[in-house]
This record gives sequence, structure tokens and C-alpha cells, in this order.
Amino acid sequence: MLKVIKNLLGVVGREEVTADDLATSLRQADAEVTAAGSGLEAAEAAYREGLLVVDDAALKRLDEARTEARLRVDRANAVRAALSEKRATAEARESEARKRAAYDEAVRQSAEAQEILRTIYPGAAADIVRVITAVAAAEVAVRRVNDDLPEGAPVLRSVEGSVRDSGSAGRRVVSEETVYRWCRPGQRMPGIDQSRVVVTHEGHGYIQPPTGPVEYLVRRKYTERVVEEEDLSFAYALAETVNLPGLGVHDTPIWDPLSSNSSPATVLNAAENLVRLTEEAAVHKPRARVKTELVLLDRFDPNESARPGPRAVAVR
Repeated sequence: MLKVIKNLLGVVGREEVTADDLATSLRQADAEVTAAGSGLEAAEAAYREGLLVVDDAALKRLDEARTEARLRVDRANAVRAALSEKRATAEARESEARKRAAYDEAVRQSAEAQEILRTIYPGAAADIVRVITAVAAAEVAVRRVNDDLPEGAPVLRSVEGSVRDSGSAGRRVVSEETVYRWCRPGQRMPGIDQSRVVVTHEGHGYIQPPTGPVEYLVRRKYTERVVEEEDLSFAYALAETVNLPGLGVHDTPIWDPLSSNSSPATVLNAAENLVRLTEEAAVHKPRARVKTELVLLDRFDPNESARPGPRAVAVR
């Protein structure tokens, strides 16, 4: 009992104690308060019983025990109150320390991010614009040659589409078998409903149109493949989706998104216009605005009244 109180008083007297340590000490103090209360109840009961016995010396000892029990309760409650107050102080101190640490970290990250934004963003944005203009220039060249291809040369795919659109790869053959199909003479691929074909005993095939003579067909041999491939989907052009504002609020945009289906030539013209606007903005800085502000110097009372008071009567 006395050892517990001494230990707890030692905690109360220490300068730097964590809130977690104080929480542990508070649990010990709660147990001591409960034990001291039970001890006082027992001492009070014993004293009341002693009053019914004619033995003053014994009654005096019971009264002293009751006094000691009250002292134990008072001291336990005082220690618990001191620990509770100390814990609240420790929690406030630790909370402030956490906030300060978070604030200092935010200051550090902010300074680092500002430096990144200031030094890296302009160059990175310019690189993206160079990508857009390089793609647009190549698209112009691709369209030009596709309009008049060399003999035997395949049509060139869109530069951006060949990289960003899906469905250009990922083809997988699921099954493959040899089949026979009926075709019209002179046709490489079957263009008729095979269920309409009538086959004679001699192995000849024909169809009977609703009107006109019978059409005889040619039987051809094919390889039929079941192929699994990615769904074909198309990406929106970078020139139509990329939005790169200037670094400062008054700076010319590094790139403004264009409307849908803009031609490569339109993209190149937009890039040239942005370069021109940037050069002009460097010469003509935005003018500072001038405005007038009013600062109240009198003491302001929101409940003031403009109604005039009673006139003072002059004393003669």
C-alpha cells in the first residue's frame, strides 16, 4: 500500500513522463483508490461495533485506524487527481509536438515541391509539347504518302494510333480446321448462305433464286480459324486531352487542349501560335492593377445606434 503510493508520488514529481506511462500509473491509482475505500468502510464498521463495547482503549485504537484509513483515501484521491492532471498536460504536450512535427514536415515537403514545380515542370511540359508536335508532323507526312503510295507499299497506320490504340496485338488462335464452302464462280470467298445450297447426287451445288434460273456454284477448300484478340478501342489524341497551364498565373499556357478530330496541321498551327504568344508575353508584361482600400481607424461597435440622445439642459 505505502509502496504503491510512494511510487505514484514519484511519478507525479517527475518532469517528463509520457501519457502512456501516466495511463499505466492512473490504473494503479484507481486500484489504490478502490482498495483505500474498502479499507475505510471496514474501519468505519469496526469503529461502530467498538462503540457498543465498553473498552475505551480498544475504541481509541479503532478510531486511530479509521483516521489512518481516511488519510489513505484522501492521499489516494489526491495522487489520482495529480496523475490525471499530469496526464492531460502530457497529452497536450505530445499533441502539440506531433502537430509541430507534422507542420515542420509539411514545410519541408512544400519547399521541396515548390522547387520541383519551379525547376522541373516548365521543362517537362515543354517536352510533352515537343512529343505532340513531333507526332503531328509525322502524321502529316503519313497522310501525305498514304494519299499516293508507292507501288506495292502498304498503307501506313496513324503514328499515335499504332502506339496508343488497343487491339493491335494480342491475337491468339483458339482452334483451326479444314472446311468446304460453296461460292459463286469468280468469287474467292463465300458470299452466300450455305444453308440455301442444294447438292446433287453427282456432287454439284446450286441455289435457286426466287426468280430467274438456277445458279451453279463452285466448292472451295478453306482453313477456318477461331481467333481471340483484344477489343479494339481508340485513345483520344494527346493534342485533344493534354492541358498544360503556364507556371505563373499570368503566363501563357504551355498547351491548351484542341477540339476533337483536329487535323495534324491544326495541331502544328496551335503549337506555333503558343510559341508566338509566349514570346509576346515576355515582351509585354501584365500591368499591375491599382485599387483603393479603406481601413477603419475608429473603434467599431456592431450594436451602436445613430439615434441622438436627449439634449442637455444648460444650467444658469
